[in-house]
Amino acid sequence: MFYIKNLKLNNFRCFKSIEFNFSPNINMLIGLNGVGKTSVVEGISYLCLGKSFKNAKDKDVLRNEAEYFNIISTIYSNDDERIVIGYDGQHKRIKKGEKICKTLSEHVGEYKLISFSPDDLYIIKGAPAERRQFLDTFISQIDTLYLKTLSEYKKILKIRNEFLKNIIDNNYDKVMFDIINQKLIANGKKVVELREKYISILKNKIKLVSNDLFHKEMNIEIEYIPDVALVNYEKEISECVNIDLLSKITTKGPQKDDICIYINNKNANTFSSQGQIRIAVLSMKLAVYEIFKEIDDNIIIVLDDVLSELDKNKQIYLLNYVKKVGQIFITTTDIDKIPEDVKENSNIIEIKEGVYNV
Repeated sequence: MFYIKNLKLNNFRCFKSIEFNFSPNINMLIGLNGVGKTSVVEGISYLCLGKSFKNAKDKDVLRNEAEYFNIISTIYSNDDERIVIGYDGQHKRIKKGEKICKTLSEHVGEYKLISFSPDDLYIIKGAPAERRQFLDTFISQIDTLYLKTLSEYKKILKIRNEFLKNIIDNNYDKVMFDIINQKLIANGKKVVELREKYISILKNKIKLVSNDLFHKEMNIEIEYIPDVALVNYEKEISECVNIDLLSKITTKGPQKDDICIYINNKNANTFSSQGQIRIAVLSMKLAVYEIFKEIDDNIIIVLDDVLSELDKNKQIYLLNYVKKVGQIFITTTDIDKIPEDVKENSNIIEIKEGVYNV
C-alpha cells in the first residue's frame, strides 16, 4: 500500500508553516476561497512532480519576502520514506531518505499524480502549450527516457535560440552551429517518436473510458499534430536553417506540436459546449489514470474544487472510478455538495484564513 502520511509546508504560498496528517484513502480540505486549499495540493504535487501541477514557477510559490520554502513529507510504501524539497530562491533540491536527487528524472514517476481542476478546460480551450503540458506531465511520469530527452531538447533549443539571436551580419561559427543542430535533431526526433507512441496508447484508453462513461452516446477522439512529421524530421529541420538565421529563432520542432480533441467527430475547441469540454477533459484524465494503474498503485488523485463543476451523477461516477486505486485529496468550499457516503469515509480537514500565515 502506498500513501502520503503527512505534509509540512514552510514559507509556501500564503503559509508560514502548516502541517497535516493524512488518511490513506480520501482526504477532504474544506474552507473559503483564498484560504490556501489549492496551495496544500500544490505542495502534494511537488512531492510527485517536483513542481506545481498549476505549472507555476518555484519563485511564484515562495511566500512573500521569504528567502526559502521547504516541503517535508513521509510517504509510506512498504516502509516510511522521508522526502524534503527545498528552494532557496535560486536552486531547488529534492532529498529522498539520505539520497539527494541530482536530476528531476531521478524523482518523477515514482509517485504518480492525476489532478482535476476547473483550469483543465484550458487543455482544450487554451493554446497548444496547455496541451503539450498535459502530454509532457503524463508521459514523463511513466517514461524516464522521455523526461530526460525532453529536458535535453529544451536545453539545446535554448542554446540554439541564443546562438541565433547573437549572430551579426551572418558571421557565426558554422562548426559549432552544426553540432548544436545535430543534437537538436536527435533529441527532437526522439521526443516526437515517444509522443506518437504514448498518444496512441492514450487514444485507445480514452475511447474505452468515454464508452463506459457515456455508453457510446458521446465519442471522444484525440489526434497528434506534430509540427514536423517523424518521417521527414531531419530533412525538414535542416531545410529551415536559412529561415532560422533570418528569424533569429528556431521556427520548427516539437516545441510547436499540438493535439486536437474531437467530440462526435467535431473539433471540441470550436463546436462543443463548456459542459462537453469538461467531460472530454475528464475522460482524458481518467484515461491517464487507467494507464497509471496498470503500472503500479503509487497514484495520488487531486480533485481541486472540481466536484462543484459536476452534477451529482458525475460526482459519484468520478469518485467511484478513482477509488479503485490511489489516495485522494478533495478541496471544496461547500461540503454540503459532497455525497454523504464520501463525507462519512473521509478525513476532513478544515483550513481557516490567517491561522497559519503569520
